[in-house]
Amino acid sequence: MKKKECKGCNKELPLSKFGNNKSSKDGKQYRCRECFKNYVNRNNKVKQSVHFDVSQKKPSYDRVKLLEQIEEIRRRECNKETASGFDFTFLWTNEKFY
Repeated sequence: MKKKECKGCNKELPLSKFGNNKSSKDGKQYRCRECFKNYVNRNNKVKQSVHFDVSQKKPSYDRVKLLEQIEEIRRRECNKETASGFDFTFLWTNEKFY
């Protein structure tokens, strides 16, 4: 009977204790069924503990303030002494802002 070492409990177990996995070389999972079950349960508990609030809306931006900030960047970048060298033209050519 062939055996394989479980990567979860580090025990050498018969292949019948492992689930199938077509992508592995030997066609079996790298964790025994018991360790795999514990792994899945642990991850499910972690996922359940994270609360996703789907009721939250995307943050709303003050359009006027945003346009003022873009204009300030535009003034700064047009001045050769204060220009950063980065191309900000996408800000004032983007139709979504105007």
